[in-house]
Amino acid sequence: MAVYSPMSVKFSVVILAGGQSRRMQQDKAELKLPRRHGEPSQSLLELMTSIARQSGADNIIVNRNKPGFVQDEYKMQGPLAGIHAGLKACETGETIVFVPVDMPLLNVDMFHELVLAEQKFQMPVYFQEQMLPLAIHNKPEYMNYLAQVFASQTNNSVRAFLKHIQAKPITTEYPEKLISTNTPEQWQYAVGRI
Repeated sequence: MAVYSPMSVKFSVVILAGGQSRRMQQDKAELKLPRRHGEPSQSLLELMTSIARQSGADNIIVNRNKPGFVQDEYKMQGPLAGIHAGLKACETGETIVFVPVDMPLLNVDMFHELVLAEQKFQMPVYFQEQMLPLAIHNKPEYMNYLAQVFASQTNNSVRAFLKHIQAKPITTEYPEKLISTNTPEQWQYAVGRI
């Protein structure tokens, strides 16, 4: 499949798939989408990897606490631990899009919106409807801040991290696609819209 990217910007994608999926009661990354147009069924992780590839990402990293993947250095710290692991796995100075594995309606255009806005504003950006996905320019101080947060066990939320790094909320042409699937009901809702 040919990859089309109207951007000359190089960027990496870190897929955050390290969660425990307690509310879903099964591993969200392994949830299978229904077959479409005779194509084989894909898992959420396979779908998100495919979207990242189609977006023109130069590098795709999967944060997952299983062998063969980039694992959290700080266990049981939620998505911030995945962000820390992704920052550590990527080059300093590169643009990174952090995307949760559980947002099956995201599309290539949304990845481009984030990357182009991050380049335009020269600051981290996220869609105002959700705190993730997030586009960020990898700086050592972000990893250092997160290490301090984990050590102190204070301000360990994505919201506090976004505030600390002065991330800018942006709008998207596709707000209806910013659906997280944390429960079986949310999963069924999203699958009905794919």
